[in-house]
Amino acid sequence: MIKRKTWQSGLLYICIMVLALVTLLPIVLLLTNSLMSGREIVSRYSMDITIFNVLNTEYIKSGDAPFHFVEMAFLPDYITFHQYFKLFFNSPEYLRLFWNSVILCVPIVVGQCIISVPAAYAFERLQWKYKEFLFFIYIIVMLMPTQVLLVPHYLLAELVTLPPYLAIILPGIFSPLGVFLLRQQLKGFPHECLEAAQVDGAAHRTILHHIVLPNMKSSVAVLVVITFADYWNIVDQAIVFIKNAFDEPMSVGLSRVMQNDTGMFFATACFYMFPIVILFMSCRDYISQELSFAGVKN
Repeated sequence: MIKRKTWQSGLLYICIMVLALVTLLPIVLLLTNSLMSGREIVSRYSMDITIFNVLNTEYIKSGDAPFHFVEMAFLPDYITFHQYFKLFFNSPEYLRLFWNSVILCVPIVVGQCIISVPAAYAFERLQWKYKEFLFFIYIIVMLMPTQVLLVPHYLLAELVTLPPYLAIILPGIFSPLGVFLLRQQLKGFPHECLEAAQVDGAAHRTILHHIVLPNMKSSVAVLVVITFADYWNIVDQAIVFIKNAFDEPMSVGLSRVMQNDTGMFFATACFYMFPIVILFMSCRDYISQELSFAGVKN
């Protein structure tokens, strides 16, 4: 019986490892291809016919223009950091796209944390009329696709003449997702502690800052990661509200890099990926605590 369980556990472990490798495969390809030279990337991934890929060209019909298939490779012919050097020192337009994304994401993340924590506490601890009905409306709005809400957001932004960035930042700050997540976390919080603090004369502000908030660090960290990832990868709102290509975030501008500068695509994509990876690695302990707590609570 013990051997059978060991065999099943080993098989499950192998399956999980295979799935993990398949999931990581595109990221590995992105990282290794970012160490290729621009010439090699153009030869492998663009439609341009060069002296380096002319032997691999094909013809659909006789007399048609030649073309060649993508020659994907995990390892470059030779390793070089030229893409990164060009990105950081010779391509200010890509750095501008990066800082546009930062300017959009940081206020939304900070605003979400400032608004969501007291709002979730108010929904869970305070007694006021129509509280549950309003929270139900929160859930309905949260479940609506972003594309459905774009039309009212756009009309309202045009009506009050909001700048493009504010038209994206303000709805992001007041998104109901953070309130929902933190209220669900507060439901598992020991209410005896809060009631004891109230008996001792502590106000709601004191309870929130000195009892609730220190014990919700893991939940706030999860909210930060989710919110940052959501708005770091923003596309629809940016296309609708931002008309000037100079002000676009990197999530939108990255789609044109492959067309305008193929040799820079992989390094730019890696640079775009690094902030969310670094944030996730910084918050992984808090996320593990939150998942462990959710498992015990369930």
